[in-house]
Amino acid sequence: MDGPTTGTTTILYVTGTESHTEQVRDELERQPMFEVVSVRGSAETRDHLSERSDIQCLVCANDLPSTTGVGLISSLRRDYPELPMVLYPKDGTEETAAKAISADATEYISYDESPDHVDELVSTIRKAINDSWPTIALRERLKELQAIQQVTNILTDASTRPLTEMLQEVVDHVPGSFQYPESAEARLTVGDTTVTSEQFVETDQMLTVWTDTAADEKITLTVVYTDPKPSADQGPFLSEENQLCETLVKLLQSTVERRTYLDDLSESEQLFRQVTENIKEVVWVTDLSKENLLYVNPAYERVWGRSVDSLYADPSSFFEAVHPEDKADLERAIAEQDRGHYDEEYRIRQPSGAVRWVHDRAVPVFDKDDSLYRIVGLAEDITNRKNREQQLALLNRVLRHNLRNDLNVVMGYAELVSRSADVDDEIARYAETIFSVSDHLMALAEKQRTVASELTELPIPEPVDVPGILENVQKTLQNRYPEATVDVTTPDVGSLTLPPQIEEAILELGMNALEHTDAETPAVAIDADVSDGELVVQVTDNGPLIPRMEIEILGKREDALIHGSGIGLWLVHGIVTFAGGTLSFDSNEPRGNVVTIRL
Repeated sequence: MDGPTTGTTTILYVTGTESHTEQVRDELERQPMFEVVSVRGSAETRDHLSERSDIQCLVCANDLPSTTGVGLISSLRRDYPELPMVLYPKDGTEETAAKAISADATEYISYDESPDHVDELVSTIRKAINDSWPTIALRERLKELQAIQQVTNILTDASTRPLTEMLQEVVDHVPGSFQYPESAEARLTVGDTTVTSEQFVETDQMLTVWTDTAADEKITLTVVYTDPKPSADQGPFLSEENQLCETLVKLLQSTVERRTYLDDLSESEQLFRQVTENIKEVVWVTDLSKENLLYVNPAYERVWGRSVDSLYADPSSFFEAVHPEDKADLERAIAEQDRGHYDEEYRIRQPSGAVRWVHDRAVPVFDKDDSLYRIVGLAEDITNRKNREQQLALLNRVLRHNLRNDLNVVMGYAELVSRSADVDDEIARYAETIFSVSDHLMALAEKQRTVASELTELPIPEPVDVPGILENVQKTLQNRYPEATVDVTTPDVGSLTLPPQIEEAILELGMNALEHTDAETPAVAIDADVSDGELVVQVTDNGPLIPRMEIEILGKREDALIHGSGIGLWLVHGIVTFAGGTLSFDSNEPRGNVVTIRL
């Protein structure tokens, strides 16, 4: 198998009510090797997923009938843990992105109208598929390994069972080991004896493997797909599936010739090793006691910095390498592995002293009798991701402390210079400019701290006294800007269930209006109303229009080509959208802005 993008890529596109849906679908279908299946709503999505196993990625809008894309992905993830899922909202927000992460979406991209947007969407889809590939490949290899194990178990008492009965049991197990088991059927012929799975018919999509026994008795195994499937390595079949059939035929050959199965079991292990020895993640297998290591791939040496042989010699060295601060939590988690609850992040120390972060997951493996007999795990080195998280935390700390302290020093000296009797007017003006710019930087740093504090976690709604918070906002604005006119219209309601941060958002809009006004008589009006359970707050001012760039970048990814400075608007946008509301901007007549919050 060359990789997840070999052959046609089948996309299930869950569309919403957005006007761009058909255009995006048509452009995706024009992509080479892309097949797009469009559905609407949760029920239709589940029907397609249950009927078709060739879906390689789900792309989901967020505005869906009776639910959201976040909700749908969250519910689907329980039944389709390995399926790559991309949340694709029309209007991306920080709240939606955060919810996408919580719902375990593989990737997130919001719609925009740029010429290269579809290329970005295609790249995101391919990245989602590629990132999910190690787990999917491991699952497929485990299915093949289980099929070999099941057939081997069937053949262990071949000498005491009727040939037709034994072959029928073998052929019934084969379809379940293929990529699309619900469409797979099989036929097995040994000499003059032929058995088939229940709905076998010859089709154009057939995989046939055969061999001759020492007595020139022909053994033929044929697998078909009863409905069309996308192209892979050999028609719709994977090269590993061909190798699986070859292994099964050889097992049957050994049985018919009454020979040992040991060589064939060795070949089945090779199928597993072909995957595990060529991926960067650490694959490990233990028995239920967790004291006996059955397998670990070479990636262990790169991540743990120790040899595979040393781990086989002393399996406890796996745990001994864990950072002392993480051992207690990890020990408790390991105890739950056989229950299917193991998904941990922890640190390890390499012999060199280097510390690596690891994301370790494990699943229980059951035999044909549904008895648990092994634990299979996948450990990924996530050190780079953790380093990025620490760098972001450091930047936030520098803004909060170091920058603030240094700016206080600069502002203090600038004020001393401007008030000194020994300097001329020009130097005094320079000092005042230094003070003003430093004060602005201080305000930005403070605003950044507020944004980080308010938006670190999703706001939790609680009963809020709407007239009370509007009165607080009015008093605060009037105290800070005594020369301004501040009018407030409150709705005839008591408490509403809202995020408590809504008061901060309304206050920020009022302060933003009065801080940047150029009107001789600054004025701001805050009008609130409740209709059909929706709170609508309009903040109107008579100042200059908010720059278009400051509005357009809200909710978009910040990069080197965007230089907005409206941190306060980011705060308002984050609070409102995290709470599931909307924020809109209009011009006021004859001048000014009208900013509307809907919750």
